[in-house]
Amino acid sequence: MSQEKQIDKCLIFTSLTLNSTTLYTYDETSLTSLLNVNCSELIARELGTIDSTLESRSGGSVPINTNAIFNNKYVNLIMYYSKRLLSNNDLITIVTIVDDRLLKEFVVHVLDKVLSKFIDLKARIDNSNGNNNNSTGSINSHDLSEFKNDLEKIIKEEESKYIRNLQ
Repeated sequence: MSQEKQIDKCLIFTSLTLNSTTLYTYDETSLTSLLNVNCSELIARELGTIDSTLESRSGGSVPINTNAIFNNKYVNLIMYYSKRLLSNNDLITIVTIVDDRLLKEFVVHVLDKVLSKFIDLKARIDNSNGNNNNSTGSINSHDLSEFKNDLEKIIKEEESKYIRNLQ
């Protein structure tokens, strides 16, 4: 499968934040290395606006108005996000950049799955610490690396299912 075909079947760059602090990023380097834009900067530019919406549970999309070039061809990129405000006021946000041809329902499904998995991890950590009001400080490096593997696994598995269903 050519790289040009893959860009419309994959999450290009994904970032998960807790209280506006980036905890995880997933970078499909085979794609981002051929883009003329910095995906991390694109997300950083929009994160404040995304986080400032008042709903405790929301998701949406932000068009990326840039002349993105992938493999010497113009592509239209879009940013999708999902976020949850927990009862202790921790704000968890996941944002991804994709080609605008990628099915929205697929992207939302993957974001919600990753977000749910992280919320479960956070609840488990908070409960094991005996305090349901812990924030960023309660997540240690072992927990971070454990979830990084989960994040990558979820994205890869869901992309594989998506590609199989298209065939």
